[in-house]
Amino acid sequence: MRPIKYMLLLLAVLLTACNKYDIQPEQAEGFLKFFSSTLTERAYDVKQTADGGYVVIGTTSDEEGIRDLYLVKTDKFGNEDSWSPVTIGGDYDDVGTSIQVVDDGFVILGYSKQTDTTEYDMYLVKTDLQGNVLWEKRQGDASDTEGKIDDRGTNLQITSSGEFLAAGIRQNQTFNIYDFRIVRFDANGNLTKERVISSGDEAASVQSAYIIETGSYYMLCGTVEFMQKNEIVVIPLIKDSHLWDGGERYTSAGSLSGSCIQETSDGNLLVCGTDINSQTGLGDIYLNKISASLGTVSGWENPKTYTVTDDQVGLAGHSVRVTSDGNYAIIGTRTETGNDDIILLRTDASGNEISRGIFGDEGFQQGMSLEITGDGGLILVGNNGSEDNSMMALVRTDAGGKL
Repeated sequence: MRPIKYMLLLLAVLLTACNKYDIQPEQAEGFLKFFSSTLTERAYDVKQTADGGYVVIGTTSDEEGIRDLYLVKTDKFGNEDSWSPVTIGGDYDDVGTSIQVVDDGFVILGYSKQTDTTEYDMYLVKTDLQGNVLWEKRQGDASDTEGKIDDRGTNLQITSSGEFLAAGIRQNQTFNIYDFRIVRFDANGNLTKERVISSGDEAASVQSAYIIETGSYYMLCGTVEFMQKNEIVVIPLIKDSHLWDGGERYTSAGSLSGSCIQETSDGNLLVCGTDINSQTGLGDIYLNKISASLGTVSGWENPKTYTVTDDQVGLAGHSVRVTSDGNYAIIGTRTETGNDDIILLRTDASGNEISRGIFGDEGFQQGMSLEITGDGGLILVGNNGSEDNSMMALVRTDAGGKL
């Protein structure tokens, strides 16, 4: 493992490169912060809290690689609260992938397994506002008496009825089949409804899952692998039953992966992901706007892709949000040999690129998730590291994507 002093030097370089150290209160619209206890931390999701601060969920690892949930809470300037960070876990390998803020605490989704097994269960945890665990649920398949079903929670939403809606990936290890798993929980973490949904083809395998609630449906977006090529699938689910009501696949000449779906103010849907060139293995950021019925939208008869001119560099899109001015912001990763950077891409409502910002230096910096803040700014979360070392990175920009 790279010495800690090297990482501290890298941190100093990054802060200097961004010219945003010694943040003053009047600079709260722009900062770059790093969080770590063991230099093994990785971030997955971020939300703004009622006090104007931020909460980040991810993982931390011990020397044997066993992971625990890692919860960080900051004020609006990115400074940690006195009780932060909190490690949640114990005798299990636990990963936190998605977080939601409720009035009395935080609800976290992920996956968990006993260290002597190979199968994960969907994992749901609620803490109070100081990170103390109120309850935790490991939700596997009750019929899985042989321990052959692997369930991983990937995305958590709060429904209009106050329940929690979780999407994840289920693998039947006996037959090596990957499906979507959709689960609803009540406020106490008790399961109220679940459904396993196939990709629509016995030869296809689910690779990612993200879900939102629209006016009429739960809208599921994910990636399926078919004939060694990835495609995006969008499936409307009837709310009461979780039954599949149609669906559409989206393809490209390369391999297409979907990582996020969002509803726009006009009732259409944004799908974000990555379009990978089958020849070079490098990707472009993918953005598509589709109607609520999964048809085309005027001006979006063809999806938008955002690329670079360097044939040694690739881009990946991880998360998209509609900004306060009705435009779109995408966070992702810019990749070249030996060096990854966080990329923030902004477009207008027609998908025309407005700006792109790069955050990073030597080593890897990966953009994972973003949210729009109450004042219209952007809060980004990702990872910063080198070799086997990693820290959580929290970036706050103004509405224009600038520190």
